[in-house]
Amino acid sequence: LQGAESMVQLDAGVADVVAGAAMDADGPFAEAERAAGIPAALEAAGISLDPASIEDLVWSVETPAAETVRDLRTRAHADALLVDLELQTVNQLEPGARGRLRDAVAAALVDLALPQVAVPDANGETRLAYVVSGMPVLHRGLSRSTRRNQRSSLGFALLTVVLVLSVRFRNPLSGLLAAVPTGAALLVVYGGMGLMDIRLDIGTSMLASIVIGAGVDYGVHMLSAWRAKESEPPIAGAVRAASRAGGAIWTNALAVAAGFFVLTLGDARPLKNVGGLTAAAMIVAAGCTFVMLPLLGRRRQYDRTADEADPADPPMLPPPERFS
Repeated sequence: LQGAESMVQLDAGVADVVAGAAMDADGPFAEAERAAGIPAALEAAGISLDPASIEDLVWSVETPAAETVRDLRTRAHADALLVDLELQTVNQLEPGARGRLRDAVAAALVDLALPQVAVPDANGETRLAYVVSGMPVLHRGLSRSTRRNQRSSLGFALLTVVLVLSVRFRNPLSGLLAAVPTGAALLVVYGGMGLMDIRLDIGTSMLASIVIGAGVDYGVHMLSAWRAKESEPPIAGAVRAASRAGGAIWTNALAVAAGFFVLTLGDARPLKNVGGLTAAAMIVAAGCTFVMLPLLGRRRQYDRTADEADPADPPMLPPPERFS
């Protein structure tokens, strides 16, 4: 009130009267109370000012007075907060250190837009009311959303793949059988994440989609080659399917694994996790194709004696002629 910020220059006595009247007003109607209280205080003190100056004074003190009231209230609530916490280290602090701690807590409450955290309950006792905010809350919300989306997207993707394969092979059991290597690869990936303490984040949550999209091909190739000769003995059909589709399956698996393995050579930890796990999943999916499909198709082992000696084999095509 005696500085350049005041629209009306006052001496010390008048400034004290105006400041006291301004600080007496508190609550939702503080501005109206100050507009009425300041003229009344000046009149009671025998100080005469014109209406325009009084209006300027009310306008000048509104924001500083509101901030001062808020700071005083926040300091009181910070004191109540420290008392309710009953921290032994706080109680052992010197008065000056405790005051600095109180000021730091009050400043934090103001920064969080929560100047009132200690409010009286129905019995008049002070209890804590708090709201957690900031980056921890954002990270927690992101983690929950990632887990929820992972469950829903994984279930939807697997169900869609099984339905498409069932329509393709015209048999629901064949559709389930073709999706088995992909499911085994997913179990290995998420089991490996658990063993290596790799958290589910935005990067690792994409592993399911990548593995399903790239790994389902192996079961389709193997089962298609297996069903190509339905009149053959079952074991001979499994052997023929493995011999015909094996080269393509392993070439694809190794190529995809090598491409993702390159990501493990970088410095970014999320990319290294995605690259290494995806590469491992491709190898696992290819291996499970040759192990689990014959096993679940009621074939205990390959009979290598029935491989190329089967008379039902169609004649092999001659190799293409080289260009001269």
